[in-house]
Amino acid sequence: MNRNLTYCQKYRLLLWKDIKLQLTNWVELVMIIFLSALMPIFFSIGTKVAKSIFPPDIEMEKSPGPKSVNTSLFVDLYFTPNNGILEQLITQLANISEFKSVEVFDTNSELYLQLMINRNAIGIAFPSEWYDIKSCPEVLNLTIFMPLSIKRKDFKYFESGFLLLQERISKIFIFFKNAGNGKIPRVLMNHFPYPSYVPNHYAESAKAMTYMTLISFFLPCITIAKYVVAEKERHQKAVLTAMGFSNSIHWLAWYTKSMLLLLLCLLIMISIFSIGLIYEFSSLVCLMTIFLVYIHSLVLFAFFISSFFSRSLSAVVATILMYFSTALPFLIVGAENSSVAAQTAASIGLNSALFYILDSVAVMEMQSVGAQWYTIDNTASSGYKLSIVGYMLIMISISWIELLICLYIEAVRTGEFEVPQPWSYPFQRRYWCPLRYGSSVFHQGALLPLAGKNSEGNLPAAHPTRQPIIYLDDRTQENFQRVNISKKIGIEVRSLSKTFGFRNVVKDLFFNVYENEITALVGHKGSGKTTIIMMLCGILQPTTGTVLINGYDIVTEAKVAKSSLGICPQHSVIFKGMSARDHIYFFSRVKGYNKTEAMMESNIYISKLGLVDSQKWDAMRLSPGNQRRLSLACALCAGSKVILCDEPSSGLDPIGRHELMRFLQKEKHGRTILMTTQQLEEGEILADRIAIMNDGQILCYGTLGYLKQLPFTSYTLSCQMAPNSKADNLTDLVRLYMTTTTSPVFHGVDVSYKLPRSQIDRFPEFFQQLEENKKSLNVVSFGVSDSTLDGIYLSLDYGQGSSRLRGGADPGVNDKVEFGVQTDKAIRTKDRANNSLVRYQHQVDPPNETILNTKTPINPIEIWRPIDREKGSCMAQWQAMFIKKKNYTASRALIFILILIIPLFYYIIVLGTAASEKCAHRTDKQPVLPLSLDYYSYDDMIILLEVDKQLYKSEGEAYVQLVKEPATVESVDSIFSHLLKAPPIIRRDIKRKYVCGASFNNASTITAWFNSDAFEHSAPIALNLVYNALGKAVFEDQDFSILVNRGDLHDFIWLNNASSMRRRYKRQNDPDYTDYSDYEIQEYDVVVKPNSSSTSGQHNKSNPGDDNIITVQMSIIEAASTLYNEKGKRKQLFGTLIIITAYIALCLSIFSIFVTKERVEHFKMQQEIYGVTLFYFWSTHFVGDFLIYAIYMGALTIAIYHFTIWYQVVVMLLLIGFACLPFVYLCSLLFSLPNIAFAGIFAILVMTGGMLFSFMYMLTLITDVNFTTVFAILPMYVGTFGLFKCLAWREYCNREVLPPIEELDCKFGNCNVFCACKPERTWMEVWLLMVHCLVWFIFLWFSNFGYEIGYRFKPKLSNRIWHNNEKHIRVLDEERRVGLIPKYEHEDYPIIVDQVTKNYCRAKNAVQLVSFAIRPGDTFGLLGAQGAGKTSIFQMIAGETSMSHGNIYVRGHSLREHRNAAKMEVGFCPQGDNAPKYLTGRQLLRIHCLLHGVPKDHIKAVSEQMAIEFNFKDQLDRPIHTYSGGKKRKLNIALAIDSGSVLCLDDTNGSVDHATQRFIWRKLEAVKRSGRPVLLTTQSMEEANAVCSRVAFLVAGEMMFIGSLQQVRSEVSNTIVIRLRVNPSDGKLKRRFQQLIADMAELFPLATLHEALETCLIYHININVTTLANLFYQMEKIRNEGLLEDYSITQVSLDEIYRILNDEEDPNLVDLDSTHNSEVLEDIRDTTRDTTRGTTRDTNLVSDEGIQKEKVKRKKVEEEDRDRQESTETSKPKVKRSPATQSDSTDTDEMEVEKGEKLKKKTSTFFQD
Repeated sequence: MNRNLTYCQKYRLLLWKDIKLQLTNWVELVMIIFLSALMPIFFSIGTKVAKSIFPPDIEMEKSPGPKSVNTSLFVDLYFTPNNGILEQLITQLANISEFKSVEVFDTNSELYLQLMINRNAIGIAFPSEWYDIKSCPEVLNLTIFMPLSIKRKDFKYFESGFLLLQERISKIFIFFKNAGNGKIPRVLMNHFPYPSYVPNHYAESAKAMTYMTLISFFLPCITIAKYVVAEKERHQKAVLTAMGFSNSIHWLAWYTKSMLLLLLCLLIMISIFSIGLIYEFSSLVCLMTIFLVYIHSLVLFAFFISSFFSRSLSAVVATILMYFSTALPFLIVGAENSSVAAQTAASIGLNSALFYILDSVAVMEMQSVGAQWYTIDNTASSGYKLSIVGYMLIMISISWIELLICLYIEAVRTGEFEVPQPWSYPFQRRYWCPLRYGSSVFHQGALLPLAGKNSEGNLPAAHPTRQPIIYLDDRTQENFQRVNISKKIGIEVRSLSKTFGFRNVVKDLFFNVYENEITALVGHKGSGKTTIIMMLCGILQPTTGTVLINGYDIVTEAKVAKSSLGICPQHSVIFKGMSARDHIYFFSRVKGYNKTEAMMESNIYISKLGLVDSQKWDAMRLSPGNQRRLSLACALCAGSKVILCDEPSSGLDPIGRHELMRFLQKEKHGRTILMTTQQLEEGEILADRIAIMNDGQILCYGTLGYLKQLPFTSYTLSCQMAPNSKADNLTDLVRLYMTTTTSPVFHGVDVSYKLPRSQIDRFPEFFQQLEENKKSLNVVSFGVSDSTLDGIYLSLDYGQGSSRLRGGADPGVNDKVEFGVQTDKAIRTKDRANNSLVRYQHQVDPPNETILNTKTPINPIEIWRPIDREKGSCMAQWQAMFIKKKNYTASRALIFILILIIPLFYYIIVLGTAASEKCAHRTDKQPVLPLSLDYYSYDDMIILLEVDKQLYKSEGEAYVQLVKEPATVESVDSIFSHLLKAPPIIRRDIKRKYVCGASFNNASTITAWFNSDAFEHSAPIALNLVYNALGKAVFEDQDFSILVNRGDLHDFIWLNNASSMRRRYKRQNDPDYTDYSDYEIQEYDVVVKPNSSSTSGQHNKSNPGDDNIITVQMSIIEAASTLYNEKGKRKQLFGTLIIITAYIALCLSIFSIFVTKERVEHFKMQQEIYGVTLFYFWSTHFVGDFLIYAIYMGALTIAIYHFTIWYQVVVMLLLIGFACLPFVYLCSLLFSLPNIAFAGIFAILVMTGGMLFSFMYMLTLITDVNFTTVFAILPMYVGTFGLFKCLAWREYCNREVLPPIEELDCKFGNCNVFCACKPERTWMEVWLLMVHCLVWFIFLWFSNFGYEIGYRFKPKLSNRIWHNNEKHIRVLDEERRVGLIPKYEHEDYPIIVDQVTKNYCRAKNAVQLVSFAIRPGDTFGLLGAQGAGKTSIFQMIAGETSMSHGNIYVRGHSLREHRNAAKMEVGFCPQGDNAPKYLTGRQLLRIHCLLHGVPKDHIKAVSEQMAIEFNFKDQLDRPIHTYSGGKKRKLNIALAIDSGSVLCLDDTNGSVDHATQRFIWRKLEAVKRSGRPVLLTTQSMEEANAVCSRVAFLVAGEMMFIGSLQQVRSEVSNTIVIRLRVNPSDGKLKRRFQQLIADMAELFPLATLHEALETCLIYHININVTTLANLFYQMEKIRNEGLLEDYSITQVSLDEIYRILNDEEDPNLVDLDSTHNSEVLEDIRDTTRDTTRGTTRDTNLVSDEGIQKEKVKRKKVEEEDRDRQESTETSKPKVKRSPATQSDSTDTDEMEVEKGEKLKKKTSTFFQD
């Protein structure tokens, strides 16, 4: 069987997986289908209803007959210049036109002035240089000025008489030039005919469908991005990549699945379109092609967005914003009056290009043509500068560019487990020529060729020619256990190293992993474990050395090596939507199994996992333990021989962890398993061999027994001392037996010692003496714990003198050098230049295990003296807050700049469009308009020509010569028939391309055809072409020409607002078949006298007394309906409002991110603790945000300057920000994630802005109820009304005809546009916005001071119950002690928590009646599982959340009554690293000093001193986000220690290395010695043991126990855990198991077998039934007999204590199927049955004794310690021997007795002294 899949097989597998994931999420799929069909169905139904109500009418054909131009008479005629020849021409004209008077002027200015005086006169202007001509010119050039009494809106070429003058002057000129010879035919004018048609009045649905398409496709777009990012986020793509799936396969599978999903949506839409109600005339195939291009581009667009994000939630939010943002360029540029460049630039936006395409289709639908193959390559109208094909090409081009950017971004910004490329990799030759510039050889010898397949067709398990090597590093050979060379090697690591930049992450490793064994790499975060796993997987290439998997090199023979590889990453590789069976089936197929084999494999593992009942469930619904086991099964399935597990038990509870270990033990046979872990317990129970790592090196390697025999390992003895007693005698006793012990460590009444493991043979006698003399030594109880990972790890680290770069779990940014740049010469040079910043050393704590020794003097540097608490001055607080605000803004400068350039970009587009139009049509702005084909510069103009060559051959040729490019002449037999019988495509072009024509087919008359419906000046141009052709035919002179121009003196009279000017100087763009009126004077035009001027953009108010103003008033009813009647302006106004309010919403919602981040990361609370009042906090936010907002609004004002009065809109925009900013701050309190807050508030502001305004306006049209006043509570809605008035002012308030403004009822909510004409001070919106600001700030104040208000209605104390039998006696004692503290003594206790209860809405009683008091110098620890209530108590102490009941006192200040004073006493360090990442360490310390009143001159010195004390001086000027985890933790704790007299630390050791932990512990001890109390939470028993003098255990919010740690161990659980590892050598595992179980049953009949694994047995035994002396004695005996490889005796873990306090049943963790030897299993079963009854009896006995003890304690509280000592006294231990081994150990017994006698003599002498 070939286990290596082909490319096609891998592609099909990934496609199956992607489709499976999509189909299983059926809710999402149904929503996608529903939304895709919603809008088409909606508009189809609407169109159907409209057609049934309003049936279409048939428009009859239009075929007007020819008509003469003799239509008007004139009174007065003026002309210029004064010349005899011109006077003859004008005289003849006057004679035939019956002018009453003719007057000549010398200059044009005189002519213009006289025409303005006599508004009924007509003027003709010849060129001024003709004043001295002597003969008739070859070219006639004249300009006709029509009377000013004819208004522009009433001007028509026929009715005005313009064509009459043009014809007569042309005739006179030809006749005059021809000396009166010849006869000119009569010329008639005729309009182009138009055939009958059915107008498509319902094409508006296609127009609306253009915009509603966004709704159909936005959910699939989001889904695509979400799935792509989710696989990266969950490391699923990285795992599959490591298993040989290339990047191209992933993208191809994603692309195919996405296209199939969108094709489904598209087919649904096309099937609805096929009904023909929306796109009636369009070809479905064309529409399908258009949408195919779109969905292809949409998929690549989603890929492009996904490449920038590693979190699916952020990707979804960004995709939504970008998806809708791509439609904005179309809304800004539009299709009207925009240039080719502007539309091309706008089409870069995906949805803008779609809008242009669908809008073009809608226009074609209105033309009854639709999108056809022969129309999509043509423009729909003059407004659309590109064809549909052109827009599609832009869309495709941009999509491929997006794909290239996506692949580039993914290559340089890979995930955590992938290899990034350098940013310049596309420009490197090695990328394009990998064979020429290949990687160096990583190993020393030459690689041997691949082995062939065996007889079964499978690859061999190991390379047949390579011999494994056993290599030990001579420098560390003493810590490496030698291995039998006969063992089969599965993984061979040879001289493996990995360097990132200058940092050596893995250093020259040599080790082997053997078959049938589990090898554990143990080390803390940052030690190099994951890097090794990545190199073993082939994800990372080693810098030097190599890795052999079953004999094959993972780098050069990756395909073969990976064929037997299974990977279980740190995070479960679970696909949401796939079942457990699907997972195993999929990964089995991935590893080469066929379908049948994969199904069988899935059945096998489903049975092994015990998931038969839930095998079809979504795997995400399984418990975390089952998910982790499923992930491991995916690595194990399909016969994988080499398994790599990266922390397989991470995130599991103890039960889940043990289940996983048992499962892994079962599967290890025939496999080579390498796992990484931070849990020593896993390595101790599960691993056959353990390698402890640090700083990329293996410090020791061997079996557990070998490691525990290293000289630095030890047990820890913990003793609880009687009150007011000393431990000197106890210390002397310990030193008597343990010659190399360390000094004692004290924590309250507890004292601990290190007992060297090398002297374990003395433990029995020592513990016997300790038990016999407890009373005289003042020892109440004691216990022992075995070596921990931390002890071995740190001891090895110090022994090796490691120079590891310490400081945290995760390296900083500068430490995380990109994986792909380690060979880049330029980057290396840059790194060397910044060597001091990249390579820094952390201070290493001395190897002193007795860091808390009371007898050891503290170094002065350890005693940290905090700054005296002083409240900073007002200016200091403002300065501190603005430092924070300034640096945050600078860190997000790119985002703020992008928001800023949006309106500027729009303004540039507007300017560019206006400039291009001005350039292209500058001739129209002159007072003279040339009437020729040159005026229309289209490249598709058609001139029709009908010629009878027998009559007019020369005239026809001359006509063709007159038509120059780009226009073309089309000869037809009959113009009338050609147009009247035109097919749809030609009929469509009649209104677009056909300008004019001529018919030369009658001897007496010539017809000039014109098309004024589409081309305004078509009639004079057609007439001019005919007379020019006639003249050229008569004179046969190429120079003959008649140039006719139209003069317009209105430009000297009417000063028009340039931004509102509308000229029809081109063909019309309206597809409706109606005649067009010419340019009309608008109501807002201002009349001025001649030679007067007006400043553009100036706000002029009319003077009622001006004679030039004709005052006509509009009725109030007509004014109210003005906006509704002007449909075009209404659409423009509402669209502008929506865009502007959306931009304002974006500007405002961006400010919610910072305040939300400060709140959820607890930095706001810390600032309050520092002394920042809420006034300074919110006022600095408001001032800073308002300044930024003002800059945004300045840019927005520039963008809309031409549409508004600038000062009006500036004031309104600033008022909107003034009112909305506190509203945004208040809304941010509803969200717990900054990104969600931004998206949510943006949606709120957008929906309550222009969208709600438009909706409410339409609602008022159909109902009489006015709901607008209800929404006056929304500031954005009020601001939108104000913007509505600002936009309406310039459009409506400058009109000539206005309603009586004073009489208008302009209350809030009235959408009458003329309400904007009232004075601004009367606008209700101005005052409402000011009120809004005040109201929302009041609500914001209430949200912060609600605690004080709520405390007045909540009881201070709960009912005290001091005799509750359900509570432990010590808890009751503490409650009694707290309750009896008089009020005047409250100041003596740093913290008093008195009967505190906290209730949440969803979690009732999160904290239940908790009471404790901390004395000065105490370190009090709150222990409990996650969710026990620890953090809630901390938040109540810090004042971040309120108390439901009870009270808390901090230094005597009640949190109920003096919250601020109490908070000032607290130094708080939250659970996470909440230091602002955008600040440097120095900036944060400067803020800290300013808030604490440090003089400015001392701030630098104090900051540097704090940095030195806490060991981050070298990083003081670096951004905090570059700090390692340990450095961040040190910085946070430094701030907390320096902040208050009471130190509260919430989980201080999370995600830091152990060197940093011990550094923190030393600092806490120094704080404790200074007399300051420390309150901390932890889940680490080691931390509690090292730091805490007292601890309290919380379970479900209730305190279950309080006391010292040893009191907890001795009183809560008297259980001792014994771990036995059977010696597996010599193949005698079966016999040793039998003998060991028999011995344990005989020696300890009451011991409970808690867990049984391959070579490990775990027993639990109650300390009351035996003694530690007996345990150690018997275990040493058994080990000396050779049955045990190693054993461990220790007290119960913290998890076990939690279980007991939670009153949970002890889970039966005995795995009777965990070994392959069935006979051994039977022995275990029999032994388990025999010991069950005894164990039960023992448990009941212990329970009865416990009850009796509690009764005695309640009666005699004052003698509690004495009674406990008497009740726990035990007899001298009786040493038992196993009969089976008694004879074999006689010599050993004699030696032990002799050694014991010597110790007894020393002990008796010791006690006599």
